[in-house]
Amino acid sequence: MKSKATDRCCELGGGANPQVRPNFDVRMVAGPDGQQAVDAVIDFNVYPLPLQSEEWDGIFSQYALEHISWRNIPQFLKEVYRITKPGGKVVFITANTEAQINWAASHPEGWDNQDFYTSISQLLFGDNDYPENTHRVVFSPEVLKRLFEQAGFEQLKLTPYGARDTDVCVEAVRAVGSGGAGQTYGSLLKDVGHGIDKNALRKLLGLAPLPEFAGQNAPVSAEQIAELLGVGAAPQPQAPVVTTQEKVPFFLQGRK
Repeated sequence: MKSKATDRCCELGGGANPQVRPNFDVRMVAGPDGQQAVDAVIDFNVYPLPLQSEEWDGIFSQYALEHISWRNIPQFLKEVYRITKPGGKVVFITANTEAQINWAASHPEGWDNQDFYTSISQLLFGDNDYPENTHRVVFSPEVLKRLFEQAGFEQLKLTPYGARDTDVCVEAVRAVGSGGAGQTYGSLLKDVGHGIDKNALRKLLGLAPLPEFAGQNAPVSAEQIAELLGVGAAPQPQAPVVTTQEKVPFFLQGRK
């Protein structure tokens, strides 16, 4: 799929300096020009995210992922997968904790005109100047690769990022033809044939138990899972009213 001006793209956690609009963040904030820089407030730790499934051709996020609770990162990335169109691309720039620790170990005197305590604390834990501005998860390239793959993404490319290579840029694609079920319940599909209880499955899917399944623990077939996913699915939340992207975002240029 080639990039085109009609691609719908958004940014997650762009703060006061978004590179892409619309920009969704955890709080309203004005940009350098004094104008509102956030198009809608979204809590990235509460799911489902209030965005439609398969809505965005491209999603960009810069220094936001590390501010989400480590407990919620897997579910957050599954939500990102859900709202990405098949064939769509996501680009996340985030902290590489492994590289940060290595950098700090080789600079015991501190850096940026700060002592070691201040330097390493700010590097590892964020500025802490408002409640959400703290790092809440540990990342390495291998950890990030595993998390994005578990969410359903493919064609992963991880590149060192930043002046000191202490951050990492993750590029990933949602495959064309991928279904919505695979991204959220892919792990359940792998359990087919392992005796997963039908009502336990329905509970995980947010569906009411079926009386005829009570007390049964027979293996669930792929066809039954597909049927369960296609009946009584939870309604999708309404997306905030946003404008269509007017030009090809920089991070989608050259995408095929």
